[in-house]
Amino acid sequence: MKLRIRSNTLRIRLAQDEVQRLAENGSLRDELRFGLGEGMLFSYGIELTASQSSFGIHYELGNITLLMPASLGSGWYDSAEVGFSAEVEVGGGETISLLIEKDFVCLKPRDPEEDKGGFPHPESDRKC
Repeated sequence: MKLRIRSNTLRIRLAQDEVQRLAENGSLRDELRFGLGEGMLFSYGIELTASQSSFGIHYELGNITLLMPASLGSGWYDSAEVGFSAEVEVGGGETISLLIEKDFVCLKPRDPEEDKGGFPHPESDRKC
């Protein structure tokens, strides 16, 4: 999972196996450890939820969870849908823009590790 944070925008890109695991397990998480002590872990993920018809976000103690309607995530792998975007109100007139996308291989050749597991780019003849 690739995470990009910029101002009030969260963007997550998922490789093929991650989109498949999300559909199968209903959730997907990754983490970044800053050290061994308590509170030195940052984690982020996506959770499919049948109880919501729109996107949401939950934050608690270094953990960000994007809430995605199960109706969208369960069949996403086999669909032509590239991704989903949403504006989520977080209170006080503030919103967070969410963007969840399939991660495509780059059109220009680069380090194979960067494209590992990526979806074939729709505008390319390159194979993953």
